[in-house]
Amino acid sequence: MLHHAPHLTFFSGEFEAVHSLERGLKRRLVALSDQPLVAVTLSVLGFAFLGPIAAVLIVATMLDHEFAHRFMMRKLGYNPGPVRIIPFIGAYVKAGRPLLRSSDIALIYLAGPLAGVLSAALAVVVSVQLLPAALLHQVYVGAMVAIALNLFNLIPLEPLDGGLVSRVLPYQCLVFFPTIIGLSLAVERQLLFPFGAPIFLVACWLTFRKLLKWRRYLAALRAREDAGDLHALREVRASLDVPLMERMLVVTGYGTLVGGASALLLLLAQAALWSA
Repeated sequence: MLHHAPHLTFFSGEFEAVHSLERGLKRRLVALSDQPLVAVTLSVLGFAFLGPIAAVLIVATMLDHEFAHRFMMRKLGYNPGPVRIIPFIGAYVKAGRPLLRSSDIALIYLAGPLAGVLSAALAVVVSVQLLPAALLHQVYVGAMVAIALNLFNLIPLEPLDGGLVSRVLPYQCLVFFPTIIGLSLAVERQLLFPFGAPIFLVACWLTFRKLLKWRRYLAALRAREDAGDLHALREVRASLDVPLMERMLVVTGYGTLVGGASALLLLLAQAALWSA
């Protein structure tokens, strides 16, 4: 025991040093969000390995995504702050007051991926008309990355946009997420291949954790409600009492967006191969 103690202390010190370095780097990157021109320039440089046109397109669609969130927040009366971009990480916008109503949350966080996918598609349509064939490959690559990032963001698990959109549904519906992934992998005969099983197991694990967290959240709200906390009562109603029509509209919009973006991604992949 005594022989190993210095080594444990050394590794603990190394871990603390690395953790402190990470915190300091994160603070510096967040601070750069107050300098929009610098933050945007660094973000473009972060994607520059894909080509300058692709990098600009990716960052532009990222900003479109966040400004769409902000537009919906303002329309629904949540007094949003400015859009801030953190170099090499992403962008964000904060509401001026808590988002409680599930339908509002769904509309706000569905608007971002919708704007991101549409702006990427529009960039391709315009570029095909204006740019020479030699530059179109970068446009296709940038649009593919932008759409892929928005699709990833639509995974129905928080804190991703898709997880926030899924609040309009009873959380038990999240079991469909790993189920659909498992069935898709089985149909493609990939479930037992090296990457199929880990993907399915990770989806199951993430879903289980989210369901467990949601049960604890509801239990805490119910306890506050039983104690006479009116804020808890309003939060329960805002989170759970969603009209059926609103649920149907959000689910239809979500499914259409995921299906359309996936089809567009496949088309762009073919175009990129053809233009390479």
